[in-house]
Amino acid sequence: MHRIHAKISVAACAVALIAAIPRTAPADLVTFNGVALNQQVKIHSAVRTQRVKAGQLRIACQGADHLAYCVDLTQYAGSGEVTETPITTLHNGDLVGWLYETRASAVADSLDAVALQVAIWELLYESDDNAFDMTSGAFYVTQSDNAADAAQTLLDAAPASYAPAGTTIALLSDSKQDVMIPEPTALVLLSAGAIWAALRRRQK
Repeated sequence: MHRIHAKISVAACAVALIAAIPRTAPADLVTFNGVALNQQVKIHSAVRTQRVKAGQLRIACQGADHLAYCVDLTQYAGSGEVTETPITTLHNGDLVGWLYETRASAVADSLDAVALQVAIWELLYESDDNAFDMTSGAFYVTQSDNAADAAQTLLDAAPASYAPAGTTIALLSDSKQDVMIPEPTALVLLSAGAIWAALRRRQK
């Protein structure tokens, strides 16, 4: 009985310590492990125009594996040092957060993945004086009508404003592609909660 209480106390202390970590985190290392669900599309923008694989990226950060999405067209995916940054610091970051927080968990196939990725790029790279349109403007895609249509459906549902939950972050790099993931700290908190719940069940 005392051991169970001790374990619960340790878990509670861990949660308290994690919660006390400042929001501006030091640099972390990210390992790029290739791509997951994706499709090829041709992207057109002021910073990059070429045929690319768009969709999920496999990365590891802080000891956990993630399915990430790119938020940077100027660099290529790879391993390296990154800095955690709130998603709201990006252009249209509140809507990027909305898109990720409401759609990422529903991605079931490569069309879902490419649609989410190119919709994220549209939010990030479209100029403020243009409507979100996957077929024209400062950013658009060609050579995949299905991807463009699916992404447009996502964008058409965008709210006028949104306050991200705060659990989505951008991992920014000076030399590699920036990506977005659920905040590792939030994942650790969820894991600690699961441990606490399991200990409670054992106690009963």
